Amino acid sequence: MTLIKIPQPKLITRGMFKLRMTQAERIATRVLALSGTENGMVAMDFNDLLSDVPIVDLDQKEVKDGINFLEAIGVFSEGRASEILNAEITSREKP
Repeated sequence: MTLIKIPQPKLITRGMFKLRMTQAERIATRVLALSGTENGMVAMDFNDLLSDVPIVDLDQKEVKDGINFLEAIGVFSEGRASEILNAEITSREKP
């Protein structure tokens, strides 16, 4: 008999999600969002999406896209998107 592993949702509180980013990353994202550029509008939209939810699903396409976008344009250093999205969820982070 083969057991099937059912993936658990990757849910964390919004506050804990933000704390997965460094202070410098959070500030750079806000500065970008206020820049008036096309990339800034994308960052603003991502911040707006996050502000509307109390729980963040790390597997949700929009969350992945937002974090990967910020890495791709250099707001986050290389590898940070994976660290933010794939770090083990601690009991403190769980909703």
